[in-house]
Formats: sequence, structure tokens, C-alpha cells
Amino acid sequence: MANVSGIRDQIQTRLDTLNTTGQAKVLRPYDVATGKERMPCSIVFPQRVERITSGGATYQYNFMIEVYVSLKQGLARAQDEMDAFVDPTATNSIRAAIEGDDTLGGTVDDLVVNGFTQYQFAELNGNTGKPNSLVARIPVEVWA
Repeated sequence: MANVSGIRDQIQTRLDTLNTTGQAKVLRPYDVATGKERMPCSIVFPQRVERITSGGATYQYNFMIEVYVSLKQGLARAQDEMDAFVDPTATNSIRAAIEGDDTLGGTVDDLVVNGFTQYQFAELNGNTGKPNSLVARIPVEVWA
């Protein structure tokens, strides 16, 4: 039976598939916020759970994946890096990584990645009170 923690862990596992090149980490996926995240990274947050009665599933789980890239190397480089993560047609995007196994290892019935929202400046890990990163939020709907 699916639960919030198990689904969040499986989403993190799917995001880690972006790191299969054997080179430097493309993305550091976190299933919970630590306050010490290293960029580029993603954090998976549960948003809502609703009981449903269609399609054989019992619950719809909504998660938000926050993806952070550093501004340290400049805005243009950060935007290029973020664009690759949020592009729905890119083979190494967040969408491709998650939808590559739409049952999350048999944990859920189905899922869908719904584009992205709020591509903007952000401060990660409480640094100096000014933006040190770009963030995009990627909603994921899961049925189990």
C-alpha cells in the first residue's frame, strides 16, 4: 500500500536516475529538506492527498518538486541549467526521469508530471537574505 513517505522516496529515486553518466552529479535529489542542500538539487514536498473513486485508485497524491540551481556561475548559466531540468521534451528532464517509471517501482498505479511553475529567483539554505539560486516548482500527481 502506498503512503506519502514511500511515494516521496520513490520520486527521489527516480530523480537520481539523472545521475547515470558516471560524471559529476547532474542533480542532488533530496526527499526531505535538510537546510544543507548542495545545488543543483531537488526537494520533494507532499502537497495534498485526496480520496478518489475512479480508475481503480483510492487516493490521489499531489507532490511539488522544487528544483534549485546556483547563480554562482552567473544568471545565463543558471537559466541554461534550469531549462534542461524543466523542458518537457528533453530526454534528461525532471519529467522524463519521473515518468520513466510511471508506477514508481510498483508503488503506485499511475502518475503524471504537470509541467512547471514559478521559475524565479530564490534563496536556499538561509544564506544572506538575497537570492543565491533559481527555483522551479514541478507538480506531480500520483494515483494509488
